Amino acid sequence: MKAIFCFFVLITIGSCKMPNNIFNKQLITEVYFLSKYDTIISENKISTYFSKIYIVDKNISEANQDSIIKTFVLIEKKRLKVTADQIDFIFYKESNITNEVHLKKFPKDLDKYSQDNDMVWSFRWHPKYGDKMFSLKYYKGEIVYPKSEVIIEDIR
Repeated sequence: MKAIFCFFVLITIGSCKMPNNIFNKQLITEVYFLSKYDTIISENKISTYFSKIYIVDKNISEANQDSIIKTFVLIEKKRLKVTADQIDFIFYKESNITNEVHLKKFPKDLDKYSQDNDMVWSFRWHPKYGDKMFSLKYYKGEIVYPKSEVIIEDIR
């Protein structure tokens, strides 16, 4: 009887679907070949940095994109087994240039094009100092969240 009940529970759980399955490969994909783990030695102190690069499906609506990315980061942060002094989660919107196939052939285009055109969010986490994260939202290479009153101009 227990076996039948367990089988029924497994079938029921397995058939449940999340409305926005953020682990679905079509929504957010980590670009492993661009993600980096780095160690820096400065003043006899070793610091480790981990940068994870993700591409967000171009078909996600603007209305849903922010909540999907934020939820993904919270889940990924708990799941992450890497220990580092700083961990960055950087998200780019998929485009003709910002996609795995193109970036595999031309990885420098991430810096040359994607940062100014397709970067949508970056999250910085210092695990040693707790769960707080610093986040920035971008639009066309400009920070749009948090809003800043600082104006940078060329002085001639």
